[in-house]
Amino acid sequence: MNDELLKQYPHLTKCDEYDHVTCGKNIRAELKKHWPNTKFSVRYESFAGGDEYSVSWEDGATTKEVEAVIKKFQNSHADETGDYWDYDSSEFNELFGGVKYVMTSRSISDEVYNKVREELADLTDEQVRTQTYKCDKDDVMRVIMGGYAFSVDDVVHQVARSRSWYEEQPKQQRRDEQPRELPECGEIVCKDYSDKSFVVVGDTKPIKDELKRFGGRFNKKLYSGTVAGWVFPIAVREEVEAFLWSLPEA
Repeated sequence: MNDELLKQYPHLTKCDEYDHVTCGKNIRAELKKHWPNTKFSVRYESFAGGDEYSVSWEDGATTKEVEAVIKKFQNSHADETGDYWDYDSSEFNELFGGVKYVMTSRSISDEVYNKVREELADLTDEQVRTQTYKCDKDDVMRVIMGGYAFSVDDVVHQVARSRSWYEEQPKQQRRDEQPRELPECGEIVCKDYSDKSFVVVGDTKPIKDELKRFGGRFNKKLYSGTVAGWVFPIAVREEVEAFLWSLPEA
């Protein structure tokens, strides 16, 4: 598995899992690889109960997208009660480092706020309260119909935070790398799910722990309840596919 991880993350530096300096360097390397045009602040802090890296940025990727990429550097997880944190180091942590907590904080600029506010110029507080506003934007209607907002300002803030605000860079394919289809028919399939997510379905039970570490969320009712599988943010698709391709053939 170590050799596979080294091949999967050639841009990361191998280190001891308690080497927080190299761990921070690797977090920055992952962020730069996925969002080269976003400025991230990565700060380390140690305290009596452990240590943490705090990552903050403005606009850019959503919090879920960023956490799906960097939460693997967190080597502890909450127990079933949510009151205690247990040490849970992975093979990834042993190779590329880990800290007890990896925290994220995303801010939204006035420019982005005003852009969403202009988009919703005809929305009124009364329409928010009575849930009578109609538009073709799924994220807007999800906020309003879900009862998560009580004013136009609430809707604007939540919609702005739910969207990615960066220009995606086209992925360049290596000349010697040809597209490879993943196995289907009862094995494992990776496919599009929405504009911002993809799913992995099939016989995933043997690799469920690895899929969790990539930020996957298991859903028993995909495609109107007909399929069970794992949902991922689109930002980690390249990493997940590389992992799936590395699995030995049945």
